[in-house]
Amino acid sequence: MKKGSEKAYNYLSKIRLLDHEILRAEAVRSELESCLLPQGINYEKDKVQKSRSDQMSKVYADIEEKKAEEISLREKKHKLLKDISDTIERLEDDQEKTVLTMYWLGNVRIYDIAAKMNYSISKIYAAMQKGMKDLETYIKD
Repeated sequence: MKKGSEKAYNYLSKIRLLDHEILRAEAVRSELESCLLPQGINYEKDKVQKSRSDQMSKVYADIEEKKAEEISLREKKHKLLKDISDTIERLEDDQEKTVLTMYWLGNVRIYDIAAKMNYSISKIYAAMQKGMKDLETYIKD
């Protein structure tokens, strides 16, 4: 969906890229949490063993760091969603607003947007492209 305005596409794509960052942070945190389970603890046989709490304190710290990163990313996403939503709302055409909001902010597929709005897929694509072109005038650099 890169036709139309490159500037608008890059602007609207920020939300999807941020979603990917959040997913990666969640995956790392989840993997770190699995290290807390007994089967996730591996002691090397040749080294002097420390207590579990000594080894686990580092894992706990890493988990807390990832949780803080997730919170920060979600706060950033909230601000970005608000900014993008406000920018889309500045458009004059309600159909363009609806299509852009559903696709970019609601993660609704084009086919499903067409079905919900009772329009053809080509009409939805046309509204998307025109909306992205019109959106260019409102995007801050």
